[in-house]
Amino acid sequence: MSTEQQQKVPVPDVLVNPGAQGYMNQMISAAVTEAIKGVFESLIPTLQSMALTPDKIKQITHPEPSAAEVAKTMRELRETQKSKEDEAQLRREVKARQDNCPHTYANKTDSISTIHNYPDRQVRGICHLCHKLIEPRHWVIDAPYPMDYPDVALHGKSNAHIVDADKDYPRVLNLEMTRA
Repeated sequence: MSTEQQQKVPVPDVLVNPGAQGYMNQMISAAVTEAIKGVFESLIPTLQSMALTPDKIKQITHPEPSAAEVAKTMRELRETQKSKEDEAQLRREVKARQDNCPHTYANKTDSISTIHNYPDRQVRGICHLCHKLIEPRHWVIDAPYPMDYPDVALHGKSNAHIVDADKDYPRVLNLEMTRA
């Protein structure tokens, strides 16, 4: 602003004393308070609708799934359970077929072939009819225990154990001796 625009407003002498100044300050402060109160009164409904209540926070962080999402999740659970049951049934059927297999062809010759390409150098056999792997007594290292296993000392550690030879393993040894 230039000096020409800054004009002094003459203040009456009556208003220069401290009592008048205090009165003016009170009037201005009351007017400002009333104006702010009026603004906030008009904003209260808007602010209340925008307030983050625990219900709104829960709705934001954990939204309620729609009916389609619930149906999709339930279908996925059913399909997963069905596939697990089917796999278990298939494993039972394969085991039963392998356990009941005579390991001989119709012309009474053995359907077992020997396998020699294992690091422990022990002979193994495989049946060409039921695809059963006939193994000797050997070590097996299981998958590691999960991190949520109850015994904390076993978290992430594997379990090694010895598996006994298959009931048909003497036939494999007999085949190995006769073919050698």
